[in-house]
Formats: sequence, structure tokens, C-alpha cells
Amino acid sequence: MDTLETVFETASGFAGILAMASNELVLGLGVAFGLIIWLVTGRRDDKTDTKHQPRHL
Repeated sequence: MDTLETVFETASGFAGILAMASNELVLGLGVAFGLIIWLVTGRRDDKTDTKHQPRHL
């Protein structure tokens, strides 16, 4: 029973690490996509409408 518990603890710990890593990956991808979309729309807005956007930004 001791070895089974150790295996289970190791597996659950590994699963927790995997879950954390996948969450970080999803968060990173979300931030990256958000930044790309923000840059694209920001540039598009810059071309069409410069009144609302400060130049020094």
C-alpha cells in the first residue's frame, strides 16, 4: 500500500504541475493574442482617426 500511495502522490503532484503549466501557457497565449489584436486595431485606428489618440503614446 505504501508504494501505491507514493505512486498516487507522485502522479497527482505531476498532474498539478501539468495543470499549472497549461494554465500558464493558456494565459500567455491569451496575453499574446490580446497584444497582437490590440496592436493591429490600434494601428488601424491610428490611420483612420488620430484625434482621439495622443501622438506621444
